[in-house]
Amino acid sequence: MDTKMFLTQTNMAANVFLTQTNMDAKMFLTQTNMAANVFLTQTNMDANANMFLTQTNMDANANMFLIQTNMDANVFLTKQTWNDKQTTQYEHLYSPY
Repeated sequence: MDTKMFLTQTNMAANVFLTQTNMDAKMFLTQTNMAANVFLTQTNMDANANMFLTQTNMDANANMFLIQTNMDANVFLTKQTWNDKQTTQYEHLYSPY
C-alpha cells in the first residue's frame, strides 16, 4: 500500500478506541471513548475540500448530538438534544458562506 496508511490503537483498560485511516489524501478519523461516552468521527475529503464532522457526546443528564457538515463553503449545522424528560430540541442552520 504505497500512499495508504492505516493506524489502529486500542486501549481496553481506559476503554479508548482510536482508528485512523489515510487513503490517498483522504483522511478518516474515528475516536471512541467509552469511559466518557464521547464519540467523535471526522472525515476530510481532500478532493473537493469538503469536511464532514460528526460529534456525539452523551453526558449523565442529557444526550447531545451535534452534526456539522461543511461542503464547498456551505455550512449545515444540526443539533439534537434529549433530556431526561425525552424532550427534543432540533436546530438547523444554513449558511452559503
